[in-house]
Amino acid sequence: MLHIHFMYDGDKLLPSNAVIFRSFMRERDDLLTYEFARRVIKEIDKCEPVGHREVRTQDGRYIPLDELAGGTKGLLAMAYEPKTHPYYFRGGGFGDNCVPFMLEIAETADIKLALGHLMDMPDDVELFIENSGKVIKGFEEYSHEYGAARFGDGTGYFI
Repeated sequence: MLHIHFMYDGDKLLPSNAVIFRSFMRERDDLLTYEFARRVIKEIDKCEPVGHREVRTQDGRYIPLDELAGGTKGLLAMAYEPKTHPYYFRGGGFGDNCVPFMLEIAETADIKLALGHLMDMPDDVELFIENSGKVIKGFEEYSHEYGAARFGDGTGYFI
């Protein structure tokens, strides 16, 4: 399940997986053998995986995996590096286009995401909100929890 912790000004810094994440991208030689990884790279970066350690961009350049978008690298670490799972992924590095892949990964692993903004989640989403300790269903409940965590006024609604 995807666990969300809504961050706000003054919130304590949560344990991050940034060091594990960087070394992971440099050390793995098998990522492009996985169909899921290839789908993520094609969808998020619009690149074509080639060989074991590089991709071809839309303009024909070849780049190493560690030059892919932050969201792509985060998704690959979520999917293929279990050492990252006790830590929080910083949500600012993920665009809304990463959400379907996050939810797919979260079907088989508990993933922790620290968010300072409201991501575009599907209407049928099911998430665990760490701030309130609730399992929520649907975008409306998700946005309500965001408002409650972010603004703390008890209503959970925001404009």
